[in-house]
Amino acid sequence: MKKRMFVLTFLAVDFFFNFCLEGRLNREKLFIASKSVPAVIKATDVYTRAPGLVKFFYTNALGRMLAPLATHSKAMSRIVGSYADSKMSRKVVAAFAQSYHINQDEMEKPLNQYKTLNEFFSRALKPGARFFDQSSCAVCSPADGAVFVVSALSASTTFLIKGARFDLAKFLSSADQAARMHGGTVLIIRLSPGDYHRYHVPFALSAEPFKSVHGYLDSVDPLVYAAGSKPLEHNERHVISYRAEAGFEGALVVVGALCVGRIFETYQPEKRLTKGAQLGYFQLGGSTIVLVLPAGVVRVRADIVRNSGNGEETRVKAGDRIAEIC
Repeated sequence: MKKRMFVLTFLAVDFFFNFCLEGRLNREKLFIASKSVPAVIKATDVYTRAPGLVKFFYTNALGRMLAPLATHSKAMSRIVGSYADSKMSRKVVAAFAQSYHINQDEMEKPLNQYKTLNEFFSRALKPGARFFDQSSCAVCSPADGAVFVVSALSASTTFLIKGARFDLAKFLSSADQAARMHGGTVLIIRLSPGDYHRYHVPFALSAEPFKSVHGYLDSVDPLVYAAGSKPLEHNERHVISYRAEAGFEGALVVVGALCVGRIFETYQPEKRLTKGAQLGYFQLGGSTIVLVLPAGVVRVRADIVRNSGNGEETRVKAGDRIAEIC
């Protein structure tokens, strides 16, 4: 009976992906937020830019009843993950690339050589597609995405949408580590499904083995915060504690999101890691990278500070300078 249910659900997922990416629902923007991504994502765009599926799950009464099946169910996560790993998913790769306007010129290999949706989702890029500023003072974005900065961290820090409170101790799963970050800075890089989903070292460092914090797989779209959820605090995540070559300590937290959000670390713990080296990658699902820095060690890029003060995110690519070490 369980096997039959798995097969039926698997086939339903296959139908869903094909129907949404290639059919009528895609034209109604169930998956896609916008045809183009602006350099600055405004707070006033939170509802209008959110994909229809996110709006349904977090603002619709029926959707809120169904959302736990997609975001809290390990069984559903496994089924969607199995589908994205299967050869059946290959037929939606081209539609996925087209729907998210993915730049195929920078991909490591041609579109038709990806055998599964997950292989495509976690694709590598051609050498030189991302440039990491090798200046010793430069803090580079570890990933493609939309960045938001939170400064002067405290137990009552609020951020992003509707003044949602950010509990750093809960996020790091360590009150001691959170206390050491008091007065520090958090850089939140939110990845969209069409982004490059590998993440890299932002500055020379050595890292401890990651600590896995089990949780849900809610969307990380700003609309979710507006709906009263706190995905950064309760989503599945890996906490990577590091010691920078510049002498300070902090954390880089990798957060899974909607549907699957599987996280794979590829770095060697306790070894010196050069700026730009790969740390790991995500598989299918939205995702977020959070760089936590102690007080007084960095100056964040002025436009990111200004935009964040207005409740806006700034688009960056992996390797872009987002701050500098003081």
